[in-house]
Amino acid sequence: MTMMIAKFHKLIQSKVMWLGILIVVAVSMVFFGAATNSGRPVREATSPGTLNGKPVSPEVFQRARLNTYVGITLMIGRAINLTDEINQQLDRAAWNRLVTLDQAHAMGISATDEEVSNAIRMTDLFQSEGRFDKRNYDAFAQQFLRGLGMTQRDFEEHVREEITVQKLRSIIDRSFLVSPLEVQRTFHSLSDELTIEYGLLTPDLVQHAVEISEEEARAFYNEDPERFRQPEKLTLRVATLDAALVADQVEVTDDEIQEYYDFNLDQFEVVVDTAGETNDTEKVEEFTEVADPETNPAAETFSFDDDLTSSVTEYKPLEEVRGDIVEILKQKQAAALAEQRAEDFVNELGRIKGNKQEAFIALAEKQAIPLTDLAPISRDDELPEPFDALGTQFLQAALTLTDDGDYSYSDPVPGSNAVYVLSLVDRVPERVPDFEEVRDQVVAMASEVKVVEKLNELADAVKVEAEKLVAEGDPIDSLLTSYGVPVEKPAPFTAATAEFEQPYAEFLLRGVLVCNSGEVTDPIPVEDGILIAHVLDRTPADTLSMMEVRPQIINQMRRQNSGQVFETYQDYLMKEKVTLTSPGSTEPEPTGEAAQDEETGDNA
Repeated sequence: MTMMIAKFHKLIQSKVMWLGILIVVAVSMVFFGAATNSGRPVREATSPGTLNGKPVSPEVFQRARLNTYVGITLMIGRAINLTDEINQQLDRAAWNRLVTLDQAHAMGISATDEEVSNAIRMTDLFQSEGRFDKRNYDAFAQQFLRGLGMTQRDFEEHVREEITVQKLRSIIDRSFLVSPLEVQRTFHSLSDELTIEYGLLTPDLVQHAVEISEEEARAFYNEDPERFRQPEKLTLRVATLDAALVADQVEVTDDEIQEYYDFNLDQFEVVVDTAGETNDTEKVEEFTEVADPETNPAAETFSFDDDLTSSVTEYKPLEEVRGDIVEILKQKQAAALAEQRAEDFVNELGRIKGNKQEAFIALAEKQAIPLTDLAPISRDDELPEPFDALGTQFLQAALTLTDDGDYSYSDPVPGSNAVYVLSLVDRVPERVPDFEEVRDQVVAMASEVKVVEKLNELADAVKVEAEKLVAEGDPIDSLLTSYGVPVEKPAPFTAATAEFEQPYAEFLLRGVLVCNSGEVTDPIPVEDGILIAHVLDRTPADTLSMMEVRPQIINQMRRQNSGQVFETYQDYLMKEKVTLTSPGSTEPEPTGEAAQDEETGDNA
């Protein structure tokens, strides 16, 4: 738990980062079931499934999803964009969470209030100068939890659940035996010092030899037309309520100007130098030189005092910044007015009976709201300007539209300078296009596949040649150079202390850690080519130091080995305890006792 939240330690202080997270969180609330005020009919929520034969309420399931989302967000240090695939994964993870907690409680496993309190107090994010600071915890609640509709109490229950799950998993962890040979092998993998040389074989080495004929392109397409399937496309009509067009309706009062000035004084700070011609830096350097304990022992009794600085903070007078404040307030109030107009537009549209597309156009014309017709777009397409600035927010609004009249238009989507309302004009189902429609895409993909094949063949050939050179006691740098491949020779390193900043460090480590001195790695695929590495030397680590790290190695290996087993255990619990009622679900059908109960019910 501490490791998960610690990744937020630096992010908590970044307003820009929090703004980005909260924007995604705001969009995510659509997924978490945030209510709307558009006056449209609300779909009735139903139980998504049963646990131990008892229905799981939508509220309980959504809370499990929210806790899962929070856990992932804290683990990776950023909010996640919710796609259909991620939504399905969150569904699965939420059920895993529910069924795992149910099993833990059945086994008498839980977390005490003291354990929850200690976990939170020991988290770096909530500490200041090595001690728990409630102000940091409150800031976390205000800046992050509040955006998700969670309280500190909700978060503490989230922590309690995390501890409970970890306790159950630790039982499986402890059941794994780690042999002395495995410990020794892992120790040497982490601690042996390696000296290597390597080169990157890039696609341009074989690109010139790749050509795709018409017959090859058609054969490639016919091999698997599904790979060219195009996603569903939506044709949208967008009503734009520009804040600039209503700015002339905004009046800013003196009280509003004064209030903004009083509450935002930090925006008008001016640091005044009171030291005349001597700047702050010179005074600090002069003081530091005199107070150096090495040259002046008496200086040890002195400490640097902020009062010695030669600057004070003042603020620009209100009259000087009045014009700027008026402009800021006008923009804010114009944006609020545009958003209110958009809300009124949506509410009025909801009261109109009949064809909503026609009503959308007629109402926009009546209210002098400009309309924009967009070319068909899918979730993978880039949005045209100015809608591209909205990104995920715009797409989320578009993808929730349906052919149902009441849901064929969106709630207001606020942008930086305008508010938008989307209307679904047409929906083109996903389909597999004919070869002629995607000829260029087919040729490009077939070429890419062929380049990869050629590059793999080249890498295999280079490895064979390299092994011949190594057998004769020679390095492989001359071989790589003959292919026009630059040779890299990083300083000696170990897996535990590697500090060389190579773009392929992680991939190189995986390849060379299993090689002895004088061996050539198998070809190592990376994003932009294939690596070939040669271990020039491998110096074994001192085995006497192995005892110091032996417990950590054993614990880590147990956790790695038990991870897959724990997932399998969760799958088993899912099949035994859960029955899903969601239509179109891809989750496993119930088996075991749950399945027997179903059969008994059917036979009855």
